[in-house]
Amino acid sequence: MTIGTRIKQLLTERRISIKELAQATGIPASTVSQWTLYSKTPSPAVVVKIAKYFAVDLEWLITGEEPAAAIAKEMIQSLEKRFMEIHQGVYRVRIEKEVEVPSSKKRG
Repeated sequence: MTIGTRIKQLLTERRISIKELAQATGIPASTVSQWTLYSKTPSPAVVVKIAKYFAVDLEWLITGEEPAAAIAKEMIQSLEKRFMEIHQGVYRVRIEKEVEVPSSKKRG
């Protein structure tokens, strides 16, 4: 998916015409059409302007990835790993206690 595709998606979802976007941002409608139809890429300054207009994350507009989702995914993976480490330790201690020979039998 390209920036142009994401711009087209935003236009469709929010029911905004290319002409309305052009008027609100000062970008020629023909230029917006080129992005949405021909996969041409806007300049970084224009991408920022479009992200502000639609109130979307700049990273999402450029890459298609939600930064919050990536951060959340990393956090979940880290927590799952730590959770497993803790529980493996707890189970190991329980097993060691159950397998442990009582001290009175050790002296025998």
